Amino acid sequence: MTKHIFFENNMPIVEKNYFDITCHVISKDYKNLKAIINQGIDSRLTGFTLSKINNPRLYNGKFIFSVDYSEIEILIRRLLELNNNDAERLADDIIYSLYGKETI
Repeated sequence: MTKHIFFENNMPIVEKNYFDITCHVISKDYKNLKAIINQGIDSRLTGFTLSKINNPRLYNGKFIFSVDYSEIEILIRRLLELNNNDAERLADDIIYSLYGKETI
C-alpha cells in the first residue's frame, strides 16, 4: 500500500491510498494491464479514473500502475474478462496480496 499526498501551494490537499502494481514492459502482466486500462470507460460505465499510471520511459522500462482501492473491483473483473491464464493468475496474485486468500 502506498500513500500519495498531493500538494497545492505547498499545502497537502488530499491523501489517497493506492495498491501499486509494478512490472516490466516486456512482461505478460504489462500486456494484460495495458489491455484493461486501454478499454477506457466500459459498458458498465466504469473506468480507472482515480488510479495513476506512470510513463514507463521515466522508470527504466518499469510500469507502475497505482490502483485506487475503490477501483480494485474493476481491475479484477476486467482481468478475469480477458479469459487468459496469465490475466487470471495476475488477478489471483492481486487478491492474495490484498486479502491473503486464494481463489478457485
